[in-house]
Amino acid sequence: MFPRIRSVWWKIIFVLIAGIVNWSAPCLAQSESTNIVVQADAPAPINFGVQELQRALTQKGAKANVANKLATQGVQIVLRIASDHLWLIPNATPAPGGPESYAVSVVPPRTIVVEGGDAVGAMYGALDLAEQVGWAENASYYHDIHSITKSPFLELCGVNMFLTTRDIDNPDGAFWSDEYWQGYLGMMARNRYNLLDIHGPCDAVTLTFPNGFSYFVSLPGFPQVGVGAEKAAKNLARFRQVIQMAADRGIKVAYMNYEAAAPIGPWKTRTWGVDERWVSPPMDYLESSRLEDYTREAALSFLKQVPELWMFGFRVGESGQPEDFYKETYLAALAQIPHSLNVYVRTWLADPAKIRELASSTRHHLYIEPKYNGEQLGLPYQAALGGRHYPPSSSYEDYTDYPRNYSILWQIRAHGTTRVFFWGDPEFARRTVLTCKFGEGAGFSMEPMEAYCPAAEYLHNHPQVHAGLYKWMYEREWLWHLTWGRTAYDPAVPDEVWTREFERRYGAQAGPLVYKAVVESSKIVLFIYSYHSVGLDHQNFAPEFETGDHALDSRSRVWQGTRLVPYGGNNDDFLRVALLDRTAMVDPAHYVEDLLNHIVTGRMNPFGAADYLGAAADSSERDIAAAADPGGR
Repeated sequence: MFPRIRSVWWKIIFVLIAGIVNWSAPCLAQSESTNIVVQADAPAPINFGVQELQRALTQKGAKANVANKLATQGVQIVLRIASDHLWLIPNATPAPGGPESYAVSVVPPRTIVVEGGDAVGAMYGALDLAEQVGWAENASYYHDIHSITKSPFLELCGVNMFLTTRDIDNPDGAFWSDEYWQGYLGMMARNRYNLLDIHGPCDAVTLTFPNGFSYFVSLPGFPQVGVGAEKAAKNLARFRQVIQMAADRGIKVAYMNYEAAAPIGPWKTRTWGVDERWVSPPMDYLESSRLEDYTREAALSFLKQVPELWMFGFRVGESGQPEDFYKETYLAALAQIPHSLNVYVRTWLADPAKIRELASSTRHHLYIEPKYNGEQLGLPYQAALGGRHYPPSSSYEDYTDYPRNYSILWQIRAHGTTRVFFWGDPEFARRTVLTCKFGEGAGFSMEPMEAYCPAAEYLHNHPQVHAGLYKWMYEREWLWHLTWGRTAYDPAVPDEVWTREFERRYGAQAGPLVYKAVVESSKIVLFIYSYHSVGLDHQNFAPEFETGDHALDSRSRVWQGTRLVPYGGNNDDFLRVALLDRTAMVDPAHYVEDLLNHIVTGRMNPFGAADYLGAAADSSERDIAAAADPGGR
């Protein structure tokens, strides 16, 4: 990466880490009582919304009380579901029809009505009101509240989490931590995510995937497979607790098993840490002649014990078995499970015709997860078109064609491109969200920046140094989750959401400047990948770590047209690397060819690319300097 651009990023990291939260003292002088009216047996998501609203009121200095009837004094906040017909207030705006919708009404003289289309919508309405309370000038917040009506833009807004073997095997791992799950799922709810899409388990060091059934199921006929009956039962009970904790916050849970091979005994997880190297320990697997029977029985046992699961799936192409294997195993088991359970599959390295056959072979509704732009993000639209230049299954292939008997859930593999530097670009996110309607898409499942790694903060994982900055990685990536979640629910979400949060964290003067610096610098890494796409696999190219000219050794391969070719890192290889979108950009070699042949196009050329990167770096550096010295000293 260019030295100046790298310098910009390190400055931003310093500013974000060193930022001091601007905890202004609440104005107690104008404090007044608030009565939050909610039914006594309200659903759990509504209770979560009430807790968030109470916290916002308390931090603002207002006195908050929760009751199931109206009071005669103070501000009355009525929180209800439309279908319950409770506490009907004249002139209150009804919630829009459909799930997860809400309306916040300000009804003079001192009443606020939050009505949800369902319990999750009522929770979102309470969260919206809590946010407005936080923005109010003082404890007399009532006149700062605005009426608002909203419905979700996308049906599904998901976080694609990879549950790591380390977090399951380690008694101190995040899988067993209530603190972690309450924090993570609370973050998801506040950011309006409604789907936790768990894949794996994943061995984070080697990016290998043990069979998930071996962690959660122990079969009498196959006692040699997996972690054993006692541990499997404990793991599964905890998994059900996580599903319930998610449901309490309006979040559906999906689980996709990645691997077909069934290990004999527990999975041997590799080591993780500073200056440690992993060595693959020997593993034995169930003989292939018995694998089909094991998989069918394990899938049925798992699904019968987890009736709360919203969606269940399997990886076809890389799992080691053909599509027909899944008809005789997973789909056979699903035939005995209620049809309310949804099913989903990934399309990577799978035959589209056979994926369609799977959809026709089950009465459960099927979602497919095609890759948005391979295993990278790059551009805010589906730019990897397949066919001519890309491995076909790195794109959506012909899955958007009709007729079809499945729904599309775009799998955005953003972790391939963004792994280290802080990222937050609302306009980029808005454009991406809008394209998730392509092919009548239901939404997206998004890999977060920390997707494949253990949940504990690892960027400062030195045994002799305790940085004390964050305990969990999702806390560090607060801006990432805020940006994608809020824009997915409402692409027109106002910029005030971001600027207010930066002011809260970094102060009224520095906050807006830090925000602008992050937005500008967030353009750099994604563009570097878009203009120099070494490969669509996340292991081909990490633009935060490499320049794309020397990082890969002579054994490396790059996809070019219809085949993999050697990539040795010399100048010729560098120039041979193509673009993510050839319709909008022109690479250096073809630019020279066009120039010599007097061909004029509207595509971005190398000079335009350099100007784009330079402008983003210059603007970011100016804002960093201003944030560090807002008084101009």
